[in-house]
Amino acid sequence: MQNPPVTWILELTPEFTDPELLSKHVQHCVTLEYTGINFHDWPLVQGPAVAFGTFRCLTQMQRNPDLCNFIFDDYAQLACTSYYRHLYRYLGRLAFIVPMSALPHMALEPVFGNSVFIRPDSNKKTFEAEVVVLNDMEKYLRSHQQHHDELVILSEVLQIDREFRCFCRNGKVFAHSSYKEEMYAPAPPEVLTFAEEIATHTLQTLGINMLTVDVAVCGNALKLIEIGGVNSWGFYGCDIKRFVEVMELEARERFENYLK
Repeated sequence: MQNPPVTWILELTPEFTDPELLSKHVQHCVTLEYTGINFHDWPLVQGPAVAFGTFRCLTQMQRNPDLCNFIFDDYAQLACTSYYRHLYRYLGRLAFIVPMSALPHMALEPVFGNSVFIRPDSNKKTFEAEVVVLNDMEKYLRSHQQHHDELVILSEVLQIDREFRCFCRNGKVFAHSSYKEEMYAPAPPEVLTFAEEIATHTLQTLGINMLTVDVAVCGNALKLIEIGGVNSWGFYGCDIKRFVEVMELEARERFENYLK
């Protein structure tokens, strides 16, 4: 029996151009456009499907029982508060999770020196991650006052030589690329091995079978930057044909399991 066609639900928006690029490589797709507040007129899709778009779009789509099965990302478990307890040893640096409101009361210099890297806990990334010089902390907190009740990650500042993104399914890398460079390059074997070890451990502990693993090369050491999903994450210089092939394979398997 021939495999059923997979429909791609693609959000077209200037802020995230990867879905538009994907539309040129898939056989069947429907598109969504952002109206300014919410998405309306969700498509009626029969058979297996894959959703791909911004975090904003897919978190709204997850509330739709007819479409949520087309999203492979488990956003709650992709927060640092969820996965750091299982993957801390792969970070290769000191890292703490605290409310931003605690920062004025912490003695950070003995731990981090004169600067610290701060990022939001959630992959929603309500504000940009950045290196903050401790002498400028008061200014930083004033500019982020609306986020004072949110959890943040404090970590050592890394000297990163290169970064790579590895898309993984069931503990195996299926697409990979360096980060934003003039010429994208594939990840070297040692990075793939490191990413697959992390992906396998994540599958065993959190049950997440589809994810991205972002790896930094810091001198002779490999360090985990973060893990993410596959439906809202840019694929840089990855092999798009391979990306589409594996995402559709996952979609078909999930659809078959849904029918059982």
